[in-house]
Amino acid sequence: TSIRAIPAAYILTEDLTALHQNRGSANRRFLLPPRTALEQAASGDPIIIAPGETNQVGAIMVLEEYPGQYLYVARTVDPEVINYLRATQANAAEFQRFQENRTNVQAAFGLVYFCWRRSGSALRSPTVWWRRSAR
Repeated sequence: TSIRAIPAAYILTEDLTALHQNRGSANRRFLLPPRTALEQAASGDPIIIAPGETNQVGAIMVLEEYPGQYLYVARTVDPEVINYLRATQANAAEFQRFQENRTNVQAAFGLVYFCWRRSGSALRSPTVWWRRSAR
């Protein structure tokens, strides 16, 4: 069984060697944390490792009482949740692109409106056009 629904818990050294792992870790293959996360955790703050290409999330922190040792926990997340997360990130990026181009779009619409007003022609609604043609 896993402790607190965390199927993988490791005590790692600085070279990512596992000194100890819980029983759940032995039954499944979990990716070890990236070296950059280990380096960031050395500052004393816990580091959350978001899913990248996999559906695995994790966290790593230095064990201050045990020099050179780190606690690393990991678990898998439902792939559907990961897909929603990626879709949300893509939508946020698209919104950011729209925000960056907003001035250009507004200028283009303003220019079209200005040219339309200068030409003296007015777009008429079908009701106005019908009334004029019925005379």
